[in-house]
Amino acid sequence: MLKIENFSISAQDSIVFSLDKFLAENANKVNIVGSNRTGKTIFFRAIHGEYFDFSGDIYIKEKPPVFYKKRRKTISVESTSHLLPEDSIWKNITLPIVKVTQGQKEKIPE
Repeated sequence: MLKIENFSISAQDSIVFSLDKFLAENANKVNIVGSNRTGKTIFFRAIHGEYFDFSGDIYIKEKPPVFYKKRRKTISVESTSHLLPEDSIWKNITLPIVKVTQGQKEKIPE
């Protein structure tokens, strides 16, 4: 089980990634989607006990991630892209974008 509470990562005095409360039971899959430079990789490093400059709590089976790093055991992170087959190509491309700009509207079809 992965449990995260009041988690946030800041850069240049601005929060770039945050979770109030997150719970994933064993064997469940969760997709983390976001634009580039929004803290996804650092979030995964924090879960794996390799990054500590965050606020909040992370627990894997009731223990902090560093407990599993020492034992070389942790959760599995799959880093492949997954599409939503029931949605359009446009929706799949723009899903992680908070607000699609005019420039992106022009560039995406290319």
